Amino acid sequence: MNLTFVLQLQAVCALAGFYVGEQYSVPWATTDVPAELQMQIFPFVEDALANLRQAPDTNYGTINFLELLQLLRGYFWQVIAAIHESFPDSAPLKRLQVIQSSEAKMFLQQWPRAREALEATAQSDLAISSSFGEAATQSAFVSLANSQRQSDTTINTILSHCNWLL
Repeated sequence: MNLTFVLQLQAVCALAGFYVGEQYSVPWATTDVPAELQMQIFPFVEDALANLRQAPDTNYGTINFLELLQLLRGYFWQVIAAIHESFPDSAPLKRLQVIQSSEAKMFLQQWPRAREALEATAQSDLAISSSFGEAATQSAFVSLANSQRQSDTTINTILSHCNWLL
């Protein structure tokens, strides 16, 4: 993760009313999304990036935007799954053609169990951290556990994306 992204993330958190530096965990936002499902969102990005990178004049703004779209793919599915779980008959979900595929339906069906497992793990971490006497140690333990899980999720996402490309 580059420094610019971290600073932007901190600014967004501060503007949203969260304390910068405080640890937050949203377990459902770390659920794995299959690479083939992610590729259904913004499917044009890889071709556009390849063309832009071969162009004589590099447009870094456009490249950065397209890379952002790549990063948002997994988040799109996580948010759609959260909405689907709470409001399965909502009108916006009925209008999205991409969630009508068999892969999407399977993901949306399996997502609640994946979310519950992640939340159980987070609760377990909180229970373990309460055995430490100092609040700073408790916070550090939870932060390390969350960072480890996020790293694992990122690595798995990258590997599945690489496998999809091969």
